[in-house]
Amino acid sequence: MTTLVLLPGMDGTGILFEFLLPHLPPGIVPKVVSYPARESLSYDELTNFVLGQLPDPPFAILGESFSGPVAVAVAARSAPLAVVLVCSFIGNPRPMLTPLKALLGWLPSPAMLVGPLSLALMGWNQTPNLRAALSCSLETVEPVVLRHRAAAALSANARPSLALLRCPILYLQATHDRVVPSSCAREVLRVQPATTVAKLEGPHFLLQTRPAAAAQAIEQFLRRSENVDRDSLSTYSDVLFY
Repeated sequence: MTTLVLLPGMDGTGILFEFLLPHLPPGIVPKVVSYPARESLSYDELTNFVLGQLPDPPFAILGESFSGPVAVAVAARSAPLAVVLVCSFIGNPRPMLTPLKALLGWLPSPAMLVGPLSLALMGWNQTPNLRAALSCSLETVEPVVLRHRAAAALSANARPSLALLRCPILYLQATHDRVVPSSCAREVLRVQPATTVAKLEGPHFLLQTRPAAAAQAIEQFLRRSENVDRDSLSTYSDVLFY
């Protein structure tokens, strides 16, 4: 039995993991971490928050989108079986938006933009249930907290922590991601060449729109990771397609 610590996307609620959980096999025990909804915590503060909630080993850590830097930083300070990054990044995913960071405080509440956000995050894979879950998750969190997290993502730098990892790493990449570009996967590979990349057909919300395929990729990867000799990890990546 392996515990899979699930770190959520920018909403931080963990609500959106409800689409993935039914597809995880019995051998994987999920532990969903929810971030404080009314506290604007930095990446370092979120890392300390998660470190205080880690289960006994063996466990693996999954960071979805915004939480990739948290997952990597936590892994660098603990001893996970493996790390899974889902449509995520270790540095600013959209450098061209950096000059606009100061304007984030003037944006309307994300809860008021569910329509455009649904299109960006789910594309044509959106369903009424997915839209309702997204709306619920955004309404749960204070708008100022969501803006703070968006600004944090534009200043992220988990490269030093990623370089320290000596465990198997899986990067789940969406083929039609409108939020996190493919360059983010290449950057992970540059820092950790032994990373396994699994490409799944779908939008940014892979765990919500392709939960069965994502669960299969995660299960197969964790099964392979159980017997990996960390001192002799391959320096070459695998690229898988689902």
